Amino acid sequence: MKKASYILKSNYIFTSETLSYFKGAVVISGETILDVIKGDTGYEQYIDDQTKVIEYGDKLIMPGFIDAHTHFDQASNTSSPYAIHLHDCKSEEECVQMAADFRKEHPDIDHIYGFGWLNTEWGDGGAPLPTRHSIDAAIPDIPVYFHSMDGHNFWINSKAIEKCGFTKDSTAPFGGFIKDDDGELTGVIIDLYATTLPVTYGNIFSRDILKEVTADFMKGLSAYGITGLASVAAVTYPGGDFEEYAAYDELNRETEGGLPVRMFLFPCLGTTGDFTIVNRLRDTYTAEKVHIAGLKQFVDGVVCGHTAYTQEPYADNGQISKPFFPKETLLKVIKKANAEGYSVRLHTISDGSAHMALDIFEEAQKGADMNKITNTLEHLDNLEPEDIPRFAQLGVIPSMQPAHITLTKTYFEQSMGERRSKLAYQHRNLLDSGATLALGTDAPCVSVNPYETVYYAITRSDFDGNPLTKNPDQAMTLAEALRAYTYGASCAVGASDRLG
Repeated sequence: MKKASYILKSNYIFTSETLSYFKGAVVISGETILDVIKGDTGYEQYIDDQTKVIEYGDKLIMPGFIDAHTHFDQASNTSSPYAIHLHDCKSEEECVQMAADFRKEHPDIDHIYGFGWLNTEWGDGGAPLPTRHSIDAAIPDIPVYFHSMDGHNFWINSKAIEKCGFTKDSTAPFGGFIKDDDGELTGVIIDLYATTLPVTYGNIFSRDILKEVTADFMKGLSAYGITGLASVAAVTYPGGDFEEYAAYDELNRETEGGLPVRMFLFPCLGTTGDFTIVNRLRDTYTAEKVHIAGLKQFVDGVVCGHTAYTQEPYADNGQISKPFFPKETLLKVIKKANAEGYSVRLHTISDGSAHMALDIFEEAQKGADMNKITNTLEHLDNLEPEDIPRFAQLGVIPSMQPAHITLTKTYFEQSMGERRSKLAYQHRNLLDSGATLALGTDAPCVSVNPYETVYYAITRSDFDGNPLTKNPDQAMTLAEALRAYTYGASCAVGASDRLG
């Protein structure tokens, strides 16, 4: 019988297989859990003179958290001293002033990158979109890139417009450039065309800096008990130099024992069915702690920009936003991806995109080996009741971020109306339907702190106890939230056979 390196004893052990806790021991050999034993005895058979038995008393032992949805490169970059943090700014002027102060402190920098502005949070009821003119007045000589908190918009100055090669005639396949009455660029680029900027033009961080900020950020993840995460693409086409993937892989090989956090990478699915790029990535990054776990694509945008795909008109403007890509385009490429063994994750904020994506998965999964792939829908801020049971029926994972309720509190009901506000973030209905729910954060849109996410999942309130949704009955229990953050998330990243 194999002997244990460690035996961890506690009065409170949570395995995620059941929604309860028990007194017992966890038996570990190297990096593998050999056994989990209930009660005071039974672990002795694993002990030899090299085994360390550690008593944790009333401290909880549980699987490591797996964050089912992050944009890791953005999260690590924006948490670093190389970026400015705009989350607490309450106006356009405050954002610009923060950048100006940063420039004074770093006079030799050749660009500024900031993250976290959201004009819907400025003032009482929000404010109009900002413009390049306010940044130009303070910083006219170097590019300034301000990324929005929801990750779907950029606000840039004239120097950044010049560097990117944009003109008043620039267009985009969807989303695109906000222009003034004279047809000139205002400096705001909305939705997914905007999110390609850092990859295509920014070159904001060198590989050495990427490795530095990754190592620093992972220290914080380890302190939270996060042992794995999904890093999902924030662009709509495969490309760029994927410098961050190379940085993670190098750092993993250079670090004794490898990275402390497993990186499940989900590059962009694209729309053509040409998997040359992602196949090369899959063949290149094969380490247990840094590897390609699937592909990701966007179906729609976000509620605050009225780009989330709804089946009914928005309550505040009477319009219906459409999906980014035709259903037939996504079906063709996803069917090919599933057939070739790629799990697919789809960004689906609202009811229209979720319904369409479920239809696509239902068709695409026919003939695919579902023992090897797991398809997921991401976010699901709004769902119609008839689509709830389809997740369990199709084996599709709902991957959700409870902290999203803090982002949408000021505008969701205004935009979506009272009826759909009561259909937001339906964690309870999905769980009761038999779906395997996965939890994550969507960092850096919200904090990567898992304890905050668990709090929002079980209270649906802010830290003062004020309700943040119209349907408090959708709350999860603590045990359910922990299971979704461990086992559920391991399912979403294709690792349920060994993690969570």
